Amino acid sequence: MTEYGYSTVSSAGEHEAIHIRFPQGLSCPRLAKLMGRHPNTLRRYEEWGFIEPVRRQPNGYRIYTPRQIIQALFAVTALRAGFQDWQGRRRVKSMISLIVEGSYSEASILLDHHRRDLEERLTHALEVKEIVTSRGACSPGCTQPNTETPGLSRKAAAAELGISPHTIRDWERNALVTPDYGKHHWRLYHPHHLDQLRIIRMLRQAGYSYMGILSLLYGSTSSEDLTFARDTWDQTLTRLIDDSRRMDELLAELILLKTRSMGLPLEG
Repeated sequence: MTEYGYSTVSSAGEHEAIHIRFPQGLSCPRLAKLMGRHPNTLRRYEEWGFIEPVRRQPNGYRIYTPRQIIQALFAVTALRAGFQDWQGRRRVKSMISLIVEGSYSEASILLDHHRRDLEERLTHALEVKEIVTSRGACSPGCTQPNTETPGLSRKAAAAELGISPHTIRDWERNALVTPDYGKHHWRLYHPHHLDQLRIIRMLRQAGYSYMGILSLLYGSTSSEDLTFARDTWDQTLTRLIDDSRRMDELLAELILLKTRSMGLPLEG
């Protein structure tokens, strides 16, 4: 059984779906237990639109249909490890809304984008691991500058890292990075600057404030602290990617339920 109990695997390796396990639906306490959440969380999910309106029995108790069970499991999985940046939070909430609306094709496209973004962030974290490892015990502040190669302009450096020039300018203003200055007082970013920008990008993605990043970059235990921050973010991203795969399974089951309810032939 998976962590939330939403599927089991038989001896033949076949997926046992929600609508097979709970054809009559579940009460609020039973679904909350299945999710590992308090019943009040489920009620909040309904209020916030994370689950479609739940019908009540004559005695007033809620009964969640198989579709609503999957919606709840999708929401709790999507929200389990919250994003620090507003783009990530907005994307997750949009996916949940599309699931409730029954717009499964759009939800699938957004989920694919979500996973690719997580995988890209994991790649960034692996780049930082190589940078920190190559520096050893030396902090970014004590790194020997490499100015043998031509420096990049702010715009070119931003393109190299896939961020905006405005973002780099903001980091400069907050003393996170100090570029060199070339002819005509133009800013130049050399390889050691780009490495520092990669570290800053990862830490910002992980939710660190500017003051927190300054402490990590220039503190007395910078190397150890950066390693810990990177490893923690790596673990978080790995869990989020695993969660995105669970969400994909739940979405596939919702599509199957919709197909069966419409009496359409199953593919494959």
